[in-house]
Amino acid sequence: MIAEVTQPTDFGGSSDGTYTPNVTAFDHPEFEGATGDTLVRASAALYRRLSGFIVVADARSMHEAASGAELTVAYVDLSVEGDVDPKMSESFGRTFRCAVREFGSVESNLAIANMDFRDFADNVQSDGVFRGFGASG
Repeated sequence: MIAEVTQPTDFGGSSDGTYTPNVTAFDHPEFEGATGDTLVRASAALYRRLSGFIVVADARSMHEAASGAELTVAYVDLSVEGDVDPKMSESFGRTFRCAVREFGSVESNLAIANMDFRDFADNVQSDGVFRGFGASG
């Protein structure tokens, strides 16, 4: 799964060349079966709370990989919680699925704060998967 999401992304005609997503893999049996919701609750209990976002290769991702279907991962927003910024905190814990082919675009835009989590979450298709802006379905 890591190999799929860390494939270099070509942003089509950009003079910057390709971009390789910045991903830190965390694979621990204790988290097998975890969902975005369980990870949000767990992050609140940590001494130093997670922040930003996490990407989960969950049971659905594993099924997609095994069956050869379109591979998706779940993005979970852990950016801001509480009264720090009410507009931003409304997204805390929100989840959307992302087609792996769009992973580099989403990760790069979130990493440099060019776009907000909700920009992607609000543009998923009817099945809850983000496949790019202007994608139909």
